[in-house]
Amino acid sequence: MIEKHKQSLVGELASLKEKRNKEMKAAYEEVQRHMAAMESFKTYAHEIREKGRPTPCDIARAASGLHERADELLSYDVVLRITDTLRDVEITFESPQIDESGFRKSLGVLRTNISTPGKYFV
Repeated sequence: MIEKHKQSLVGELASLKEKRNKEMKAAYEEVQRHMAAMESFKTYAHEIREKGRPTPCDIARAASGLHERADELLSYDVVLRITDTLRDVEITFESPQIDESGFRKSLGVLRTNISTPGKYFV
């Protein structure tokens, strides 16, 4: 019975770990996509600037689109979005309780505690 309970706890812990790894991978991929979008914007702006001495008309035509895209990229706070998605998770093992007669009421359980949003990771 103890071995079965141990396996159940280990399985539960493995499941929590797998879920957290998926969340971390998704957050990493989101940051990578945002970085790629920023790099793409930077490259496009550089190409416009270097394109065989652009005329004021060329710059004016591109300026509106560049400005909108820059505002969009700057307004998207990837750090805040990630910290809202990924919260600190504390996993603890709660020991079994012993009643008055000295018998254990359970074999112990895993408890999870998820932090409040907005806490930054270091």
